[in-house]
Amino acid sequence: MDLYLRHVRSDGAILFHVTNRYLELAPVVARIAVSRGLRVGLIEHEPNDEEESLYHSISDWVVVTRNAALLAEPEVAKGVKAVELRDSTPLWTDDFNNLLRVLK
Repeated sequence: MDLYLRHVRSDGAILFHVTNRYLELAPVVARIAVSRGLRVGLIEHEPNDEEESLYHSISDWVVVTRNAALLAEPEVAKGVKAVELRDSTPLWTDDFNNLLRVLK
């Protein structure tokens, strides 16, 4: 996360593609972000009829930003929801990860 943050402006955002059939990755990314004092939101993109030919499935994205106002902007806020963080969601680091705890 720190590496990404060095390359993003203070009012910018990082989007993490977390779509996965077997793992619940949104809380993992959110836990890392929150541990660094960042704001997070979840975007669940479901293709409309026009997009159906290009994108065939729903995709999930976690938005990470230093800028709380970005997530509050009306156009952004209507498409972003909270990431559910449970106490059992571990903080992944370079030295620790646990795939079994994030199985769906």
